[in-house]
Order: sequence, then C-alpha cells, then structure tokens
Amino acid sequence: MAKVRQGPTFLNASSLKKAGEMEISQPRKAATQLEIPLGPQQAHAFRATGPSKAVRQNLLDAHRSLLQTNPAGFQEKLAALAESPFRFFRGTSSLFYAHLPQSLRDGARVLLNGDVHPENFGVLKANDGELIFGLNDFDEATHGPFKMDVARGATGFALAARHRGLDEDQQREVAKVFVDAYLDQLEDFSDNKGENKARFDQKNSPRLIEELLEKAESKSRKKFLKKRAEDGKFLATDEIHPWPRIPKDFKKAFAKYVRNLDLDPKKMQIKDVARKTGSGTASIGLDRFYVLCEGKSDKDKDDLIMELKVAHPSVLKGLLPTQNGVEFRSEAERIKAARRVHNPGDSKYHGSLRFEGRDFIVRERGPYKSSIEWAEVDQKDFIKYAKVCGQVLAQAHARLETKNHTEKAILDGVAKKKDFKAEVADFAVQQVAQTYEDYQVFQELMRNQDFGA
Repeated sequence: MAKVRQGPTFLNASSLKKAGEMEISQPRKAATQLEIPLGPQQAHAFRATGPSKAVRQNLLDAHRSLLQTNPAGFQEKLAALAESPFRFFRGTSSLFYAHLPQSLRDGARVLLNGDVHPENFGVLKANDGELIFGLNDFDEATHGPFKMDVARGATGFALAARHRGLDEDQQREVAKVFVDAYLDQLEDFSDNKGENKARFDQKNSPRLIEELLEKAESKSRKKFLKKRAEDGKFLATDEIHPWPRIPKDFKKAFAKYVRNLDLDPKKMQIKDVARKTGSGTASIGLDRFYVLCEGKSDKDKDDLIMELKVAHPSVLKGLLPTQNGVEFRSEAERIKAARRVHNPGDSKYHGSLRFEGRDFIVRERGPYKSSIEWAEVDQKDFIKYAKVCGQVLAQAHARLETKNHTEKAILDGVAKKKDFKAEVADFAVQQVAQTYEDYQVFQELMRNQDFGA
C-alpha cells in the first residue's frame, strides 16, 4: 500500500483544549461501544408512514431552519437535489442516516467527518505552502462511532459505481476497496504515531493524486482573480453579488478575525465584499460571502479572496447523545476543530467570525481548489481513488488521540475484518438501491409540488 510522507504535526484533543476551542465536560473512555437510538423525527417516520410522506417529512425536518430564514434558498436546494441520484445523496445525509442500521451506529468514538463521499475529498493548501489531498468539508463533523463515516463513504463510492454503469457485484467490490484501504491504513498506524504527520502530497501520492496536485499547483492566481474581480472590486455575475456598501459591524467582525489569527492587517485590508451563491449541495441556501483583501502589495494580481460560510448544526446532532464528553462553544468552533484535527498543518487563514448574531467559518478561496472527476476517470483509476479516500479517512479518524490509541480501539472493535467489510459493502449496495427509490419518490413529490412554492 502507498506509504504516506511525514508532514506537519496535527493538533489532538489535548492541544485543542489548550487552544480554547473546546470544553471538556468530563473524562472520556476510549473505545466506548455505543448504542445510539434513532432520532424521533429522522427515523421513526420511516416506520410510521409511507415512503412519500417519510421522504417529505425527513427533508422538511432537516431544513426547518432554512425554510424559516430563506424559503427561496430551500427551493434552490430542492432544484439541485433533483439533478441526479448522486447529488440527491450528497444533499440528503439526514435521509441516509435514517436508514442506517443499529449495527453500523456503534463502535469506537472518533471525530467524525459526518458527510463522507467521493466529492468531499480534494486539494487543500497546508500552512507550509504545500498542496495536499484530503477531506475538504467539515460542516457535519462531530464526535461519534467510526462506523457511521465508513458506511457513508462506502455507500458514496458504491453509488458512484452505479452512476458509472457498474452492477451490484461491482458496486460491492468498490465499497470493499474503500473499507479495506481504511482498515489497512489503521493497521499501519497501530504501532506508531505516524497518523499525526501522514499526508498525501506530490512526493508520495499515487499517480492519479499526484497529477491532480500538479494541475492545482499550475493554476494562476492572476487568472483566478481576473474572472472574479477588477480594479479592486468584485465583478457582478450570476453567482457573485457585490455589496453596495460594507457595514461597519462587518469590518469590525473581520478585523477581530484577523487579530485572532495574528494575520497581517495590511494584507487583510478589505477592498470589497460580495454575496456568493450557487456553491455546494448540502449547504445551498446558507449565507456565503466573498471578501476581497489587499494581499502582499497594492497590486490587484496578488489580492486574496476569503470565503465566509454560515456555520449550521451538524445533521448528526439529533442522532447522537448530547452528553458525549466534548462540548464545543459554537458550531464554528466545532467545524474549525474538526478541520484542524483531520488535516495536516491547516491553512493559516482558516478561522471564524461572528456577524449579525451568526457564526461564520472563514477560509481562503484560492486558485488551487481541485478534485477528481470520478465520473470521467477510467475504471482502474476509479478503484485507486476509492482506495486513497479510504486511507485519507483512516488518517483523519486516527488523529483524535486517546489513551488506548484510536486506531487500536477501532481495530479491536472489528472482530473479523472480512465480516466487517462484507457487512458494510452489503449495506452500501442496499443503500444505493434505497437512494434510487428515495430519489424517485422525491421526483414525484417535486412534480406534485408537495414542498410548496
């Protein structure tokens, strides 16, 4: 299996506590086996009603806040979900977890990503300037049993396999590749601390990922900026909507973010702000803004674009015990903590701010953002991609340090590797079929306008 290069050290739970990003309410035992009850709204509807009502109610429950604050955004998201079964899967994780059996809701505790699928992996910039490949979305992250991430990741790849025209046996094999790579990577870490420095970069990645990183590195900041801004102002497009003026409260909030991260205030001086639409799937309808900053000089070619996205509660919040030993002070702190634990040497720009009573995650939006076009690569590369993503998830899970080592706790909870792979792969294939059924129900609901106008 591919060896992973030693890179910058990760933050673990102890260092996060020292940094003030989480409050430890009580000591936590490692490798706790959990029995997690289904949330009353998210799960019991499937037993109490027919499929149409169940799908409709689940989506309404999951988007209640969006419905109240941005009804038009909810309709925009519904339109995006209707594009394909895979995009429907991406944007309806609450529906997925409602179908998850109890046997895949227990196991050693980790810092879950919460929304693992083939399109939540991509290129990131580390604080040492190197581009790396890893998980790139942490909106749903929280503490919980490792099996929940593994099951969603395996299902995501099995669903992608069906999208590529593969039959059920082939979908099952793809899911097994993902799970096998996950377990093998954990075994590599079980006797050492390698997970704290492991990462995929241009020096150690398989060809598929190496080429992706090289392509990302070759992208021009000048061209990236030219498409989005001119003369220190954002260009108005269908997705970028410049503000007519920048409120003083916003400037204060952004200045506080700059101070908290000890960034250069001259480099981070605000030139313009715009509302951003049309990004993501699960996060469609949520407020997102772009901030154009001065950069290293007064020349436009080195300007920076910072992205602000409102932090919302994890979809897993209603499915996991509230007293889990770790309480975050805000949704933004939860997302920040997950990114810093999961990714090596996180970008120096990744932080948060509070504006108009809401918490926002802040990150740089640079030209290097790239991901694998899994529907376009050949079959061998698709399998390799599933393997790499399984390894990346294992790296992320192993980085939450416990007395008994997280990776050892996970492996100890998998009595027979072969049986666990089979259980997850069988569920993944069944869930692919279920996703297509739910998608068909959803399309019928849309045709009948059962979500309202």
